[in-house]
Amino acid sequence: MSVFTKLAQSIFASVDENGNARAISPVEAQVWGTELERLVAALIAGLGDYELPELIYRYTVTGGTANAIVAMPSATPPTAPGAALLTMTATSANTGAVTLNGKPLRANGGEELQAGEVRAGDLLAFLDLGAEYRLITDPGSLRNKLAAMAWANNAEDEPVQVEAGGDGATTFSAKHWAAKSEESRNISAGHASDAVSQGNVPIYATAVGVAALNIPLGINAIRTNGYAAAGDGGNALYKRAATEPTHAAKINSLDGSWWELAEQVFDIRMIGGFGPDITDAIADGISASRALGGKKIFIPSGEYVFNGVSVTDSLFDIDIEGEDGKWPVLQPSQSTVDAGTLRLLRFEPSTSFELTGFSLAADIKPNQRTISLDSVASLEVGMLFQISSSKMWYHDDRGVYTCGELHVITSIDSVAKTISFQDQTRDSYSGATHTITLRAFRQNFFRAKNLRIKLPAPTGSTATVAIQTGQCFEPIMENIVIEGATNWGLQTIRCWKPLYRNISAYGLGRTDQNGYGISVKVTCPL
Repeated sequence: MSVFTKLAQSIFASVDENGNARAISPVEAQVWGTELERLVAALIAGLGDYELPELIYRYTVTGGTANAIVAMPSATPPTAPGAALLTMTATSANTGAVTLNGKPLRANGGEELQAGEVRAGDLLAFLDLGAEYRLITDPGSLRNKLAAMAWANNAEDEPVQVEAGGDGATTFSAKHWAAKSEESRNISAGHASDAVSQGNVPIYATAVGVAALNIPLGINAIRTNGYAAAGDGGNALYKRAATEPTHAAKINSLDGSWWELAEQVFDIRMIGGFGPDITDAIADGISASRALGGKKIFIPSGEYVFNGVSVTDSLFDIDIEGEDGKWPVLQPSQSTVDAGTLRLLRFEPSTSFELTGFSLAADIKPNQRTISLDSVASLEVGMLFQISSSKMWYHDDRGVYTCGELHVITSIDSVAKTISFQDQTRDSYSGATHTITLRAFRQNFFRAKNLRIKLPAPTGSTATVAIQTGQCFEPIMENIVIEGATNWGLQTIRCWKPLYRNISAYGLGRTDQNGYGISVKVTCPL
């Protein structure tokens, strides 16, 4: 039976449903009071024949899946929409929309539940609205709140877990990054002995020491006061590199960033070249210079072991200069000299960089500026063009022994198949009487200045050359002293307008072979 025949609100109302004044019925009040007394007595003593209404019905999961739950209620709940509060403890995390006993279980606002919004162990409170179950507490909103708290307040170095949207390892809270920002600020501003601000470019003690430092992302350039120790001459400017540079003029900071030299002049001390052996430092400097578009390699005064460097695998733009007034001394080891033919500084692209296969379409006469070829394919203005003949080592009208000519191409007529030169031809060439060889190659640049090179006498028949250059446009060799070359002090091959200034070469040759101070082959004009 019902607990109350009529509700107190109706019995004790001062007006009826039409707003008219009414008197309270003593009979109705007596019935209501009696029912109330019996209800209270039943609640206290647990006696009486009244069935009190269940306010909460608890569902227990008995089967199904995480998304299609099967559960049994503690008693049969009322069917009226929203008439009772229903609860259930979830046993699995959902991966999508959820049903309970075939009826949709939806979020507080009526939306389908998203993956992960129900977790094992969650206590769900919901109402039966007839067509669907509707959660009273929204797990998504609660979880968003907890996630927001984790992203905001997790302690330094405590990662945000997966359930909060992190990865549990490398994702951290705002509190964490605030602490790290403070550490970075201390590095860049607080540790004046190790990092001093100069505009937007911080200065660190040494290049070697950068490996132990975290450098903030906002910094794109740094300076050092030395390479291995402050003041050792290896101070330099570095710029941030997007990826690890392929050359050796680079350093790596603790945070994983790469930095490469950004100087116009590469002092070999910037890449660890302190001696006595500077072979690797010069090679690394040349490699970096080629990668970064041509930089001067500077060698400070001193006596060094240098066992040579050779660039034959690519085009180049190389400038090597010793300290002015205190020229550095470069000397290879005895074992290097005895190992075989030594060209201490060799810069000459291999024949793979040449263009060949051309033939004369017409004989060449002296004083021509334009010649005809069978093809001008692949030729470019500015290239060097070599004309050689099997008529070699002849004596021309200038009294100079030559073995061909070298010219700079100034224009190309692809229709007429002709090329024009900067200067005039000097000799006659005919394919009918001699074998004519034609080659073209791109220009390279080489400059060497302020060097003293000492070449020990070989114990055998080894040939030694101090500097050999090839395929260069206006190479410059200035203030160079060479001692002991057995073949040539300087050898220049197929170069345009070489400049030699203040060159001293002595002590050349061996008892079984005469040496040359300067050897020039197919190099025009002298």
